[in-house]
Amino acid sequence: MGLTIGRIVVIALVLGGAYLAYTKFGGKAELEQATTQNPYDVADRYMTGGLFDKALPAYEQALAASPNDPRSVDAQFSIARCLDQLKRDKEALEAYRAFAAKYPNNEHAKLAKDRVIKYENLGVR
Repeated sequence: MGLTIGRIVVIALVLGGAYLAYTKFGGKAELEQATTQNPYDVADRYMTGGLFDKALPAYEQALAASPNDPRSVDAQFSIARCLDQLKRDKEALEAYRAFAAKYPNNEHAKLAKDRVIKYENLGVR
C-alpha cells in the first residue's frame, strides 16, 4: 500500500483545502476581531468598504472615545466625506467648512475648501 500519485494528489488537495479554510475563515475572523478593538479601525473598514451609513457613526464614536488619537484629524475629514456621500449636503458643507478652518495646513484642507466652494455654488447654505 504505497503512495501513488493519485493518493499524493488527494492528500495535497485535502491539506490545501484545510489551509484555505483556515486562512479564509479562521484567519480572517482573527484579523477582524483584532482590528475591531480600535474604534478608528472599525470606522476605516466601513469607509473603505463604502458603507458610509455605518462609517459615520463609527467615526463619531471613535472621536468621542479617543479625541486625542493621532487619527482624530483624519476622522473629522472622513465624517465630512461620509456626509457628502450620504447626500446630507448642509451637514457636509458645515463639516468641510469646520475642517478647513480648523486644519488649514492639513493635506485634506484643499479638498475640504473645494467642497465648500462646490456646495456654495450649488446654493447649499
